[in-house]
Amino acid sequence: MPLIWRGAAGQYSSTDPMALGSSLPPGAGVYIICKFENSRYVKAIYIGECEDLIDRLTNLESHHQYRCFLKQGATHVCVIFITTGRQVRLTIETDLRAGLYPPCN
Repeated sequence: MPLIWRGAAGQYSSTDPMALGSSLPPGAGVYIICKFENSRYVKAIYIGECEDLIDRLTNLESHHQYRCFLKQGATHVCVIFITTGRQVRLTIETDLRAGLYPPCN
């Protein structure tokens, strides 16, 4: 089921949660490293943006916040695909961080 993430100013629909390490579709966007707190609540652990989701998320061990992901119990990633450029990705990323307070950002 796609998720709705609420930022400080807006809300955004993401892909279904995908297990970390899953094959990702190509594209640019905002990604949300997350975990299920229970069957109805998904907690954002880290929010980032990138031009190439496959390149950024395929080898998470090289991510600068990987240790924090492990410490926080991250299990999944959700993606908001954005094809309209980096500035839009940065705006959405910033809004989500301001609204969700992910512990690894």
